[in-house]
Amino acid sequence: MVQILVVNEVAPGEMPDWFEIVNVTNAAVQLDRFSYVDVADDFVKAKPFPTMMLAPGAYYVQNVDTATSGFGRGGDEELWVYRISDQALSDGVDWPTGAAPTNMSYARSPNITGDFATGAPSKGVANP
Repeated sequence: MVQILVVNEVAPGEMPDWFEIVNVTNAAVQLDRFSYVDVADDFVKAKPFPTMMLAPGAYYVQNVDTATSGFGRGGDEELWVYRISDQALSDGVDWPTGAAPTNMSYARSPNITGDFATGAPSKGVANP
């Protein structure tokens, strides 16, 4: 695992569904060099992030729906982020049914480094 982009929060019960990643390195990252997918190692289904630079420590929120991503989030789901060039896993999360109900999210606590727990959404900012 390369841990460049860390999955910090997922909100599958929101409209649209979304997830948040954080650049945990000390350098800017070209975001479109990474992809995301809802099935581990399914590189055919994986979608690249948009073309942009993500500053060190910066958050990025990706909306997810069947029209743009080819899949939506669900109650018992998973999300994986890979570096496209070598298909190295950057980070991911598999959450159980009920962990991210409507109007709640499943987020790391403490922010970026902690275990995932259900709580109030903190889209695009540090988790409480």
